[in-house]
Amino acid sequence: AEVSQSYRAAIVATCHAYGATSVTVNTVNDWKARGGCNNDWVLSRDLILEHYANHNQDTTTTPDNNKITLEKVTQTFEEFYQGNPASGSPGLNRLETLIPHTDTIRLLAARCQGRVAIVTGRPRKDCSKFLALHRLDTIIRHSVCMEDGPAKPDPFPVRRAWEMLLLKNDDTDETNTNADVPTKIFMVGDTPDDIRAAVAANNNDNDNDNVNDNDNDNNNNNNNINNDNDND
Repeated sequence: AEVSQSYRAAIVATCHAYGATSVTVNTVNDWKARGGCNNDWVLSRDLILEHYANHNQDTTTTPDNNKITLEKVTQTFEEFYQGNPASGSPGLNRLETLIPHTDTIRLLAARCQGRVAIVTGRPRKDCSKFLALHRLDTIIRHSVCMEDGPAKPDPFPVRRAWEMLLLKNDDTDETNTNADVPTKIFMVGDTPDDIRAAVAANNNDNDNDNVNDNDNDNNNNNNNINNDNDND
């Protein structure tokens, strides 16, 4: 998704709400490029604290760090991103758009026999809402979200998506037959953390293949995860 006017704008707005006016979209982009910033609530709080550590010479006006809690920052962020019905403020989430055309995603899903999954740092409710809004919920049936486990660049969400793709498309726990198991998995992402997670997941898979080859003397399928780095 193109999130410069939604998630990233919500980070900037949240920081400014706490007086961290030095934070800009470029600041957010720089931190995202470093990696390890998949949780926008945590990133917002970290940017606020850094602002007061580096830009406030008058310590008498520095907020008590204990008052800038993750819970409070998250609430502020959500009011910007989701909107505030009480005040009539629309949410920035309405400004999100797809990067690829819907027809491109449909074609990709068809070529993959419907085996398409999403790995995202969003809460599941936000992911489901976005997919439904863009009529992708009937195309993309598997998603790994914030609540499911460690975020990228940890390989967990990519590995979990890979496991989902090995299941039959009827959403049961029954796995595909050997003839149906995909031998290659491709990942498309738009951040450095996507690349790191894909590489780490692929390395783990290769390690497991080597162990199985040594123990069982079998030829296992290689599961390759490639990652294309798109711009937001």
